[in-house]
Order: sequence, then structure tokens, then C-alpha cells
Amino acid sequence: MKNRIKKNICKDWLFRKGEKTNWRQVKLPHDWSIEGPFDTEQNQWSGYLPKGVGYYQKTINIPAEWQGKRICIEFEGVFRNSTLFVNGKKIGNHPSGYTGVIYDLTELLNYGTDNLLEVKVDNPSNGDFGSEGGVTHVASFIGDKIDSSGEGWWYEGCGIYRPVWLHVTNSLHIEHWGSFISTSKLSKVHIKTSVINRSGKDEQCQIKVSILDNKRNLLSSKRVECGILKNAVIKAISMEIELDNPNLWSFDDPCLHTARIDIICKNNVIDSHCINFGIREFKTSASKGFSLNGKPLRLHGVNIHQDFGGLGTALPARAHEKNIEMLKAMGCNVIRVAHHDAAPALMDACDRLGMLVWAEHRYLVRMEGDVQTLKSLIRRNRNHPSIICWGLANIAGSPNGSRRLTERLELLNAIAHEEDPTRPTAVGLEANADPNRNGFAMITDIVGYNGGGMGKDDDDHRDYPERIMLISEFSSGRSARGIYENTKMGPETKYLSGDGRWLPTGPQFFSNYSNCEMMEKEWRHIVERPWLCGGIIWAGIDYLGETCGWPIVASQFGALDMCRFPKDPYYFFKQEWTNDPVLHIFPHWTWPDKEGENISVWCYTNSEEAELFLNGQSLGRKARKSHSHIEWLVPYKPGILTVHGLNGGEIISSKKISTAGKPAKLLISADRYKIKADGEDLSFVTIDILDKNGELVPDADNEISIEVKGAGHLLGLCNGNPSSHAVSRLHLLKSFTGKLLAIIQSSGEAGEIKLNAKSENIISEEFIIKAKR
Repeated sequence: MKNRIKKNICKDWLFRKGEKTNWRQVKLPHDWSIEGPFDTEQNQWSGYLPKGVGYYQKTINIPAEWQGKRICIEFEGVFRNSTLFVNGKKIGNHPSGYTGVIYDLTELLNYGTDNLLEVKVDNPSNGDFGSEGGVTHVASFIGDKIDSSGEGWWYEGCGIYRPVWLHVTNSLHIEHWGSFISTSKLSKVHIKTSVINRSGKDEQCQIKVSILDNKRNLLSSKRVECGILKNAVIKAISMEIELDNPNLWSFDDPCLHTARIDIICKNNVIDSHCINFGIREFKTSASKGFSLNGKPLRLHGVNIHQDFGGLGTALPARAHEKNIEMLKAMGCNVIRVAHHDAAPALMDACDRLGMLVWAEHRYLVRMEGDVQTLKSLIRRNRNHPSIICWGLANIAGSPNGSRRLTERLELLNAIAHEEDPTRPTAVGLEANADPNRNGFAMITDIVGYNGGGMGKDDDDHRDYPERIMLISEFSSGRSARGIYENTKMGPETKYLSGDGRWLPTGPQFFSNYSNCEMMEKEWRHIVERPWLCGGIIWAGIDYLGETCGWPIVASQFGALDMCRFPKDPYYFFKQEWTNDPVLHIFPHWTWPDKEGENISVWCYTNSEEAELFLNGQSLGRKARKSHSHIEWLVPYKPGILTVHGLNGGEIISSKKISTAGKPAKLLISADRYKIKADGEDLSFVTIDILDKNGELVPDADNEISIEVKGAGHLLGLCNGNPSSHAVSRLHLLKSFTGKLLAIIQSSGEAGEIKLNAKSENIISEEFIIKAKR
């Protein structure tokens, strides 16, 4: 057999919710909370979805030939407070819902026969979030008041929501998460690795490291002699390999290398471990901002949570990849994973596609394990070239000026630098305290300012000129895709946000005009201050929870909605952050009750000028505004609205929108028409409701049924509606502002996946996706 096995064990689990329900078969990753129902008795911050206790079981056969091996099980993420039992015996408990955990099962397994794995997941639904210093949510992440309703104030899901793996090694092996690859001077590769000897005898061996390029060609190798005592762990065997003019990892060219680490005893390879890494160098400066590989790079970022419309938090790897593709197309070059350890699949996608990452620790003062969770975060993720800093907190310290929280941050800061001396630490300052007075802002290498904190950045830059600064959260404006007037469903109020601003709330759909206006204003603030490293939007993508009140169940903060359909702010950032041709006008042009009323038409473009026409008549040519939009007031008349983008007076792009008629047909399209027949890969299928002339019907909310046959199945449905209470795993859902998303997963067999979308009195055709080996 191979000297190291990593086996996915996500299939054929049994699950039941609570003690009295029946067992049913599920495939991991699995989130039971997303199955609903939405209920006002549940917590508003987590999207009114249920929590509770769930149980999982799986029988695994352990081959007799594995006797004498070391066998471990790895859970990438279980939300939350999970307890593992093997053959009826309790193995351990892991309270965190975000960090991974590895258990050694070697001495507890029966070999050559079946073994029973049981997992209890306890995510209680009682409790609510406290407050401190007048700022909502603070207790949840500083731990002065330990709530029992979750770890954050957003939708977090319930269950074994990330993959599970079996690791099989020899008794002499490389420690899990025990190797650290770093680079310097764009040519030197530094390797540190830990080796464990559980063979019961002293071992003399060699540690060999081979560096491969992105085409798996050998570039260089090196080996060292190593004596390891029985039952010992050799920490930090170190070596350095210099490469000649290697290809560099960057946002535009994310070139990955591989370090293969071998343990060799008596000319036999006892263990092999391959680690992908990137060769890059970044710097931060208090006066010049951020640079990558010696070139200035303004950070254009977004904060993201981890749920996906129709899937909850149980995301296959392709869903994480989809997130990065959409954000990168917008011009985003950094994500802040707020506020927790990210899924390994997301980190892999960032490495592979070229996206920088602010990786964040969940706890400042929460539990005795806060130090260990930080170590787990760093050890699991430190080989990812995409990570540029370790975020340690999302608060401004103690509001009464004491140093209690500052001392905790000092401890975590020291641990982060000890675990990884190659990366800076960072903090996102909320507005709950004066971080200069209590010393909180003096600890980390990078200081981020959240939202209302932008009122402090000028003063702090003047008073602390050596401080490296960026805006870690800006905007926090809400909007629902395709909505251009605030649509109230209850009384409007205001609330004091964690970043110190009074923001409107109350159950409603928020207008895209107001959200765009806020994003423009706050991005201009960042652009005008070149000493800032950049800015990170709150938020890049809509997420469940942190709502403005029932019946709204989602945040509305994103530039993308929960389906990953762009909202209008998406095109503002595409205008600002890319060199791609951009020409986008809004709103739609279907306003049957507004004949003769002025409609404000906005345009985002990176053309020099834009000219607007209504039914062929020019409404004027206007120059592009810096970090803003072009605007016309247009008396509404049904017909065709056309915009031309012009450079040097010549038309370089055009776009038109027409007054839509009644729904007449469904247009089905996919992000990929061919997917892997591996039982994991996804195709994201968009269903648009069009009129007879092919125009999107902007107010269509027709119910659409989805039927999938062949080599795939329907994994989830989402319409992006922030007030939708439909169970996303059913085959029937209303569209929202004319659109619906169907997520199709391959079954594992090669062949055609046939999708039929049906809606009453609307024409549709069969749609085919091919699953290939």
C-alpha cells in the first residue's frame, strides 16, 4: 500500500435531528439548519433558522493490512461543539465551529472489520447576543458574556458542514500540519517540518525535500540526516533551498510550486507529503501602502461570510471557487474572511486563482481554547501563499480604557509571530472604544478601521505616522437586487452598528441607489488617501442573518446577492477596480405606473463619455465622473433606453434595455456546460424570465419547478430574495426580479444531465450539461 493515504469519507452517513426523529442518509458536507423552517421564534441574527442537537453515524471498514499504521480522522469543520465516539467510546470534544480537529484513532479501531463512528453536534438555539459599551454583538467575540446561541451574529449553520478525511501513515511520519514552507528574496525556499516516531524503536533516517514547478518538473532537492528517538517528536527540522529565477505567485499569475517532503529509512520512502506553495514577497508601508513582488498594489477587498444561497454553509469546493471567480471579475484582489477560520477549499481556490487573503481568528477572549484555536488557524493555513496577514480581533478593546483586552491581544499577537514570523498581524477596529487610549491599536502590525472608523483615520495618521493602516470595513449599505425604491414591510428605525454609525433598519428591501451612493462616497475617501493600503467592503456577498427584521432573513449588504448575481454596486467596483470594458445602466425600464415621472438613470462606465438615448432621441452626452456615476433625469416613457460608451468621440460599446412585457419564456444558461463526473462538481444554472421579445421581466416572481435527470441532481435553489422563506432544497421556487439559480451536482457517473424548468404558461426547453471523466 501507499506510505500515506488521505481518504475522503463523506458518503453514506446517517443523520437525525434530536433524539426522536428517524435516521436518514446524508452526504457530507451537510447543514441541517438550512432545511428550515424559518420562524420568528428563532434568533434574528442567525436568519430565523433553527438550531439544536444533531447526531451522525457512519460505519467504516478498517482493512486488516492497516494494522500497525497510524490512523487519524480529520474534521475540517463541524458547527458546533462536536463530540466524537468510536465503537461507543468517547474520543474527544471540539467546541469551535470553525477550526479543524484531528483525532488519532489507532488504538481504538477494530481491524479487518467494521467500526462505528458517532458524532454529536450541539448548537443550542436558546440565548441571545449581549452588548457592551452600547455596541451590539460585542460580547459574542470578546467573551465578557458567553452567549449560547452561536459563535457569531450571522447565519452559521448546523452540522458536519465541511469534509471529513481518514489519514493513514506509517508510525514514523510527518506531523499533520507540521510542515511550514516560506520564501524570501524571491529565490530562497525555507522548509521546517516536524517528524513523529511512534514505532517503539529509535530510527535513523533522512529527510528529503524536492521542489517542483507548476508543471511538476524537479527544480532542486536537498536532504538531511535525522536521528529520531522512539515515541518522540522532532520539531522544526529546517533546511533552505535556493532556486534560480523561479516563477512568482501573484494576483495576475498565481503560479504554484510543490514541496515534496520524504522520510527515507534504509533507502525506503516511509512517508511522503506534498505541499503547494507560492514564491512571492509582499510589503506594507505607513506611507506607500501595500506592494507585491516589488510592485505597488492597492488593496481592493471584500469581507465575506461562508454561506451560499441554496446550500447554507455546506459548500462543495466548486462553490468556494465560484465565489473567488465572481469577486475577481469585479476587480477584488483581497478577501477578509470575517470573522473566522476559512474552509480549506476556499484557501485552495485563492491560491489557485490568485486572491489575497486576510485570514482571521475568531476569538479574543472567549474560552480557554482561544490560544489553541489561533495556533490551529495558523498551522492549518500558513502554507497558503494567498494569506497576507493574520487578523486577531474585530473590536477596539475595552471601552472603559482598561488594558484587559489589550493584554489578551498582546498574547495572541506574540503567539501569531511565534507560529509564523513571516506574516504581519492585523486588527479590525470597531467603534466601541478608544483603541489609542487603551493601547489596543498599538499591538498589531496592521491596523484596520471599520466603517465609521474612517472618521478617525486622518487623525491617527497624523498622530501615529508609522502606523500601517487600511479600511477593513466600509459602506455597510444594504440593497436588494433589482430594487430601486425602499419597500417597507414594517416601521423603519435606526441602529448603532458595530462600527459606530447609525444605520437605517426595519424590515424592508433597500434601494440600490442608496447603496451605490454610500459605496461611492466611502471608496472616494479611501482613494484620496494614498497612505491607506486600501479598503475592504462590508460585504462582498449577501448572507443569511444579521437582518433588518422579519420577514427579511438575509443581510442585503453585498455587491453580489446570495445567488452570486451582481447587484448594481458590483459594476461600480468593476468600473473602479478593473481595466475591463464596463458599461452598465440602471434601473430597468419597466415602470407602468410612472408615465411622465422623472426616473434617475445611472451609468457606470470606464469609457471617457456616455450618451443616453430614449427611443432614438439623445438625452445628452456626459463625461465620466471620477469615482462616481453619470446620471440623467429621464421622464418615463415606455420604449428602448440605449447608452453608448465613447472614447475620443467614437462609440466603443453599447447597451440597451427595453420596457418588458408579460413573462413568455425561460432562458436557461450555465456558468459551465461541462463538469467533472466526480460526484462533487457543480454547474450554476441561471433561469431568466423573459418577455416575447427576449427582455428580462424585472418584476417577475413566477413559480418555477426544476426537474433533473441523468448523471446529476439538483443540490439547491435560490432566488436572491432577502425575504424568501422557501426551503431551498425543494424543487419548486419563485423567481425574484425575474431570476432564479439552480445548483446542479454531478452524480459521479459520466453522461448527460438533463434539466427541465417549467412555469405555468411560459415556454421552456430542455437544458443539457455534460458530466465527463
